[in-house]
This record gives sequence, structure tokens and C-alpha cells, in this order.
Amino acid sequence: DWIWFIRLHPHMLEQKEDIVKKLTNDLDNTISYNIDEATNLPLYAILPYVDLHITEWSSVVIEAKEFGVKSLIVHEFGKELFKQEIDSEFAYYSNDANILQSKMRSFISEGKVDNVSHLKSFDALRHYLESK
Repeated sequence: DWIWFIRLHPHMLEQKEDIVKKLTNDLDNTISYNIDEATNLPLYAILPYVDLHITEWSSVVIEAKEFGVKSLIVHEFGKELFKQEIDSEFAYYSNDANILQSKMRSFISEGKVDNVSHLKSFDALRHYLESK
């Protein structure tokens, strides 16, 4: 099973309760996520256990690359900021959930991600992208 590690940026910590409430309302109970450890543990303690990193424009793209973890970038600013990582195919940009789902499927077929059972988690990603 997949677990979505949702790491809050420090400026979002005061919004944590609202974020958890929104996730609880928007996601079905078969989608597992973790906010507490993902936010509180050191980044380098988490990255060895991550199959794929998804972000708008976080510099974690750089750290993820050091751990061999590819990133999906979902914001135009991230596309500009991480052009070198995109050009080297360590990161991929799209703000279209269908394209991101296709990219995730390609990671699965390449053995980069080890579990297909929660592809419905893309519904959550799609919902996020469409609500922006």
C-alpha cells in the first residue's frame, strides 16, 4: 500500500488542523497519508523511504535527487526553477493530472515505484490540481 507523506512547510504549521480536516473530507479512507512524521522528522530520515517526490517548487527536488528519488513538479514556477533537473530527467513537470498519472505509470513499469494498487490516489492529486 502507498502512504502519502505530506510534509508541511514551516509557514503552514498553523494550518495543519485545517489541512487534516480537508484531507479527511476529500479523501476516502483507503488512501493512507502521514503528516506528523513527514513534517517533524528530518528530511534525510524520510527520503530513503520515498519512491517519488511530488511538489510545486520545493528545493527538496535537489535533496531527493541526491537519494535517487525522482520528482514530479506541478507548478509553472517549479518548472522554471528546476530546469536542470527536468533536462536531466530527474524531475518531470506537468500541471495536468492525466500526464502525471501517465508518468507515474511509467515509473511503475520501470520498477521505480513498487505498488500499483493505489493508483486511485491520483484522484486526490487530480482534485488538488483542479482546485487550484
